[in-house]
Amino acid sequence: VRLPGPGRRTQDQNLLSAVSQGVELSLTNTLTKDVSVSLDYSYTDVNVNPKDEEKFDRFYHQVNARVTYVSSWGLNGFLQASYIDGEPDSDPFDSTIDNPSIVSFFLLNGKINYEIYKGIRPFLAVENLTDSNYARKIGFPQPGRRFFWGVQAQF
Repeated sequence: VRLPGPGRRTQDQNLLSAVSQGVELSLTNTLTKDVSVSLDYSYTDVNVNPKDEEKFDRFYHQVNARVTYVSSWGLNGFLQASYIDGEPDSDPFDSTIDNPSIVSFFLLNGKINYEIYKGIRPFLAVENLTDSNYARKIGFPQPGRRFFWGVQAQF
């Protein structure tokens, strides 16, 4: 596993143990024949015990709200809002970092597609629509707004 090293570097280390556990809850409601909404919650707790190092824990909460549209004439799409909140992120191997970052951010993602032929769906998707500046781990910033396009084929 890649763990934080001295300063803002990382180092690969073998682990004595790693345990990831959590809970997920989900609610979905169909508002009309074309529109549904869902709300999901997850809690994840990760315990890592690197070889020859002090063990450390990480946790986070995530809430997702999604509106999905599925039409009878081929147009489909969704808009998803996510809020992720975790413990302050610090480097367990470097005590010189005085200001750990808070792993807390909001994301907005969406996707639309249209069935042009049986099982053939061109799509357009966007991740991080609000162009949030966030990182789940110190030194590993996540990309800003990203657009994707493609074709899904189901046979």
